[in-house]
Amino acid sequence: MKRILLYPTMRCNLKCPYCHFGVEQQERGYTWSGYEKDHYIESEISPDRFLKFIKDNAPMHIEFSGGEPTLYKGFKRLVNMLPCGCSWAITSNTLTDIQGVDFEKCISWTASGHVYNDIFKKNIAYIKSKTPNVSVSMVMTMKGFDKCVQRAQGLAELRIRVNLLRELNPGVNWEKTKEWETLVKMRAWGYNVVEDDIPGSFEFDSGYMCRGGSEYIAIMPDGLVYRCYSEAMNGQPIGKVKNFKFEPEPFKCDRACLG
Repeated sequence: MKRILLYPTMRCNLKCPYCHFGVEQQERGYTWSGYEKDHYIESEISPDRFLKFIKDNAPMHIEFSGGEPTLYKGFKRLVNMLPCGCSWAITSNTLTDIQGVDFEKCISWTASGHVYNDIFKKNIAYIKSKTPNVSVSMVMTMKGFDKCVQRAQGLAELRIRVNLLRELNPGVNWEKTKEWETLVKMRAWGYNVVEDDIPGSFEFDSGYMCRGGSEYIAIMPDGLVYRCYSEAMNGQPIGKVKNFKFEPEPFKCDRACLG
């Protein structure tokens, strides 16, 4: 099944100090920066444009990311109108109004536990009433570590994925620290502790065959299509949603992979 990583918006209702994305409003549209490159979004395309592309290429699986994807003005319409045979998953901070979201085709809701407040807990309870496929992904930083552990313990009944993202912990060596000893214990308690979730780079002597562009693509808010996540961050688009066709063959890639 074809897969798309869909960024319907790069806007976010949080400003986490460790986030590697930054958004600035312009007179028209907005700019966003990620992985040391600036991008400009003049306007976000409509859900109907996305839906036409999905229907033309169905069946497919859509993975929503961002920014905060639920801030996209047409998010509910988009997921509620997906054609038969399609499925979707999402990574969300789960702090917006999600009433009215159709969970029939949702196979996974990953809630980023950046803020653990009444809205977050209410939304988690709501999602659990609609689908059992909800989990919480927590980014652990050395600064604020104790607070993260407390949040994880407060959500112990959910599947907790604990991420030590290298990019969000620059220069941090966890080895032989009391924080690492705690994480080892959390593993024994059933938490999914993930080290180096996004490596700095993958090195390939002579490139490798990637299925990006043939079975998998990344789409940005303005409808530009990229072969993969790395290309969306640093590369060139290979088309636009309104006329994109999946290529039949994989391509040889030498880029340091970010995803």
